[in-house]
Amino acid sequence: MPSDIVSVGLVAITATIALRWFAQLLVYLMASAAGPISSTIKYVLGFKPKAKLRTDGCVGRLDVSPACTPTVESTQEGLCENETLLRPKQVLYSYEKFLYLHKFEGFRKRPVGLSNCGNSCFAASVLQCLVHTRALTAYCINGEHKSPCGASSWCFLCEFQHHVRTIATIRGEISPINIVSRIRKIGKQFTFGRQEDAHDFVLEALNSLHAIELQQYGGEKNFDQRTQETTFIHHTFGGYTRNQVRCTVCHHASSTFESTLDLCLHITNPRTTSIESALEDYTESEYLDGSNKYKCSNCKQYVRAQRALRIHVAPNTLILTLKRYQLGRFGKINKKVTFPQRMCLDPYMSTDSEDTAEAIYDLYGVVVHLDTMSIATMGHYVAYVRLASGTWALCDDGHITEVTAATVLSQKAYMLFYRRCAPRPAPLPCSVSTLKPADSASDAEAPKSTKGDAGSVAPPAPAATVPSPHLPRSHPEPSAAAAAAIPSTSASAAVTPRTSAAPAVTPSTSAAPAVTPSTSAAPAVTPSTSASAAVTPSTSASAAVTPSTTSHVMRRRTL
Repeated sequence: MPSDIVSVGLVAITATIALRWFAQLLVYLMASAAGPISSTIKYVLGFKPKAKLRTDGCVGRLDVSPACTPTVESTQEGLCENETLLRPKQVLYSYEKFLYLHKFEGFRKRPVGLSNCGNSCFAASVLQCLVHTRALTAYCINGEHKSPCGASSWCFLCEFQHHVRTIATIRGEISPINIVSRIRKIGKQFTFGRQEDAHDFVLEALNSLHAIELQQYGGEKNFDQRTQETTFIHHTFGGYTRNQVRCTVCHHASSTFESTLDLCLHITNPRTTSIESALEDYTESEYLDGSNKYKCSNCKQYVRAQRALRIHVAPNTLILTLKRYQLGRFGKINKKVTFPQRMCLDPYMSTDSEDTAEAIYDLYGVVVHLDTMSIATMGHYVAYVRLASGTWALCDDGHITEVTAATVLSQKAYMLFYRRCAPRPAPLPCSVSTLKPADSASDAEAPKSTKGDAGSVAPPAPAATVPSPHLPRSHPEPSAAAAAAIPSTSASAAVTPRTSAAPAVTPSTSAAPAVTPSTSAAPAVTPSTSASAAVTPSTSASAAVTPSTTSHVMRRRTL
């Protein structure tokens, strides 16, 4: 009798394992995007080919192609000096105008649902978070991009601007088919109707918007690399990391700066249970030793060296992506990683950073991948967004549900969207000037009326002395009413320094437009484009050791 029970148990276990393998194989074959059948069978049986996992709301797919690597636009030597970034030759989009838009109050009304167009929940969740990015919403509502812009083909920026302005005037549910059906023009690797990864989509969407904006100014070939990074998209989402290698023999330092649109955090470490611990792992120093020694350009030999990655310039809108996908059976890291509503990046930044304002952020968007049995290739994407009133809403395609903050904080997040309370200092150009595109919205007629609760950028108000909107490091959590009240400030607000030695930035004497909600049919007014970018005095101290090897890398994608 006992032997019979053991036999039955072994048969049941074997059958369960076989059924799970067969189910996963069937999913890959149905997805018809896994490449050759032989490669799929090898993967299911435990082999690990170089592959990139992409998941979507319905089935997901495994791309058995060469491993995904960061897209490097260009690499140029000599763009850094004394461990600091060189100044851009000019500023393409006025940072002063960006500060106007950054103070936009945001939506107060219930979010508009986005109906599923067939495997489109990955795009719907990202679009909900982008629509609730205040500066980007104000940019679109105010008609900063001339539409139609005269592009020879479909323009994603025109379509997205129309999408935002439509959401600002209606309630209920709309279809994002005009964007999703042309998704291949946003990223060549995308296919309409096929499941895709939400992280890939947000990066390709931001890169596409950035490329369109550069095209307005004549194309990226006309500008140096640092100038290319002064567009509105980079003012909003862009930041810099610094990878520094220091020789332990002669203490010579070599730095590489990279421009990023998001930060990808590993969570495989067992002690990584929170965003703070993930950021500590991201910025943790390591030693290059043994077979991985570093060849010092000063010593001219292989030596033991210390390598450290730090955030050098924090973005005004921070996107954090948790790496929840890995190779292997099922492939979903389904652990709980806690995240706060308010976060400070100061402990993870360079000590001599040009970014002297306190990097304090408030959470406003969360993208979640809901799975079944921790299978990476099946599931559904939803988004949680925070309104200007302080309430949270769950956006599940076309269904919108009000939820509590505790519900949001209990989710196993895939992507987190944070808004910086105090914008970073303006980029200091070599010449104080901003380039106005030929097709700038300022040359067009005033945009059409946008009825609803979206808000619009008001014309300049009389100059007045007002307190700085920047929050101190120990500032308490504001109430919903306080968060909704955004004061009218000068064009370049005073910056709260990270250290006492760093002087505050002198505010501009020009008037700054206040950001007020639009509750009538009055058309939005485009802010003045005559204002030049605010000039920020250099406050960072030079490094103790002047490096002889520095470089600057433009990175559009982050693994």
